[in-house]
Amino acid sequence: MHLRLLLNTTAPVFSFGADQSDPEVRAPEIRGALRYWLRALLGAYMHASEVSKIESSLLGSDQIGSPLIVRLGAANGDFEDVPSTNIKTNKYQMLPHKNQALANALDDNSWLALEMVNRLGGAIDDRILAALGLLLLFGGIGRRSRRMFGGLQLDDYTFLDGSKASKSISLDNIVLRDIDRKTANLPMALQKVINNLIEQSTTLMRSVYQKQELPFGEVPQYPIFHSKHCQIYIGKESFYNMPSKKSAATAANESFFRSIAEFKHEDMIGYAKGNDRRASPIHAQVRFLGDKAYPILTIFRSEIPKFTDWGRYNELIANLNNEWKLIHVWGEKWK
Repeated sequence: MHLRLLLNTTAPVFSFGADQSDPEVRAPEIRGALRYWLRALLGAYMHASEVSKIESSLLGSDQIGSPLIVRLGAANGDFEDVPSTNIKTNKYQMLPHKNQALANALDDNSWLALEMVNRLGGAIDDRILAALGLLLLFGGIGRRSRRMFGGLQLDDYTFLDGSKASKSISLDNIVLRDIDRKTANLPMALQKVINNLIEQSTTLMRSVYQKQELPFGEVPQYPIFHSKHCQIYIGKESFYNMPSKKSAATAANESFFRSIAEFKHEDMIGYAKGNDRRASPIHAQVRFLGDKAYPILTIFRSEIPKFTDWGRYNELIANLNNEWKLIHVWGEKWK
């Protein structure tokens, strides 16, 4: 299978190679993000040692070559001239809530072409496509991808070798283009898209492994896409790109940090204490329906040293609700 996807950046992308001042479009960013969402998906059905083995078989490891080829390049709003060297960059604040100096980044509303090929022949594994779906709805690439930046949105796709689409994971479901022309209630339309992907992904995993999600009576060691340990919300309040002023993602980022100001020194939102680091369990992104960008909030619960007050997240969510008018899409609330 040779799959090509046309992606649109929903926000500036802070992605760099060896030169930290020169933004690059890098396939390793996609591969790393796929690993993250694949682990989260698998982790709901098996323990960590099993997750590692399956991840290696699907995406490779130090000992096993990857059966999946991933290429990423600039595009021109269609499937021609891929990859293109026409990468548009500009200067943006990576930490707009702190009003810091500007940094180079790939422009928002840039076109990228992602190619995925099974080097062994045959179809791309449906579990990879499920992880890709989670990435394209909830995640991003590059720095600050958990704080609105680096978002990627699927605009179109094609099979260059004439392969047929997966029957388990529908890419058509996550193409957000033209949804604004089909319905007046855009937040509800986005909620339906998310629910469809979750249903397809959980049905696939139960079919492959012939079992339900693990009960997980205790808090898991790492983020997993499990209804007891992951919550998803979307906002009814939307943001707009404002030419020559700020992007929708920057405005949403500022709104996000206003809402969580009282939590900024708490371990529950991630921390860096010397060599002791914990990435934020909160993924905040925006996705465009027409010219309106709607916030999507994904919160994972996993072990935090000396932290047990999981109800504290409800207070954080309440603050964000004041800004975004949240719709609770999926996952149990914590106590």
